[in-house]
Formats: sequence, C-alpha cells, structure tokens
Amino acid sequence: MPCSGVRQGCVGLVSPQCNTTCGRGVKKRIVLCLEIVNGKIKTRNPADCDVAKKPVEETTCFERPCFKWYTTPWSECTKTCGIGVRMRDVKCYQGKDIVRGCDPLVKPVGKQTCDLQPCPTEPPDDSCQDQAGTNCALAIKVNLCSHWYYSKACCRSCRAPHS
Repeated sequence: MPCSGVRQGCVGLVSPQCNTTCGRGVKKRIVLCLEIVNGKIKTRNPADCDVAKKPVEETTCFERPCFKWYTTPWSECTKTCGIGVRMRDVKCYQGKDIVRGCDPLVKPVGKQTCDLQPCPTEPPDDSCQDQAGTNCALAIKVNLCSHWYYSKACCRSCRAPHS
C-alpha cells in the first residue's frame, strides 16, 4: 500500500557534496521510506511509499570550471638543417579565462630543440689560399682543421690529404 496520511512519507537524506571539485559531476543521496509512530521515526519498506512522490536519488552538478593547460601547435623549426628550436604557447585556462591556477609540475613544455638532417658542407673553394702568418703546418699537426678559424685561415692546407 502506498504512503498515505501526513505521518508517513519518503525522505531524502542528502549528501550535498558533488563528487568532483571542478567541472561536471554527480550528487547522490539515499532516499528512505519513513513513518512517524508516537513521535518516533520508523523505517518502512520502500513498497509502502508512493513511488511517484519519491525524490530523485541522483542529480548532476557543476562545480567551478577546471584549470587546464592548453597549447598551440608547434612553430616551424628555427633552422632548415642542423639543430634549431621550435616553440608553442602554453596557457592556463579556467573555462574561457586565462588564469594562474594550473599545476606547474604538469605544465607542457613550450620550447624544444629540433634536430633536422645535417647541414650540407660548403663546396670546396679551388681559389682558397692559406692566410699568411698562420702556422697551418702546426694546425694540421694538432688537428685544428675542424675549428672554424683554422678551416678558413688554412683552407688549402686543411683540404689537402695528410699522411
């Protein structure tokens, strides 16, 4: 028999907390069929209460918008060969607003190196001459031809095969 009369009815015991601290979540509560007998509350069988009057047990909730890191796509590499750098914007949003509440420990990187194919070496210059006053024999002996200065100042000596 459904709940009838003033002293009998369905009661929702509310759990007011949303199950999330931000964004969309769920609020749940326990709904019981109760009766007051001689001033005391007595739990009844759920079938004794009117199902049509039973309050909902679960409802959606929305807390403040969540903080979230957003990134733009990576830029082109600053070099077309060799090692360069590419960048992107990294911003913290709460809903549609840029804010400062995101966790810095999980912040995506905004700058990284890009290692492309090696740059081509300059073609040999047949007109290169060693600069006067540079000790190119010593530069060859101590393997300085890979250094930028000696590769230019001793271009002819550094280009020649050595034994």
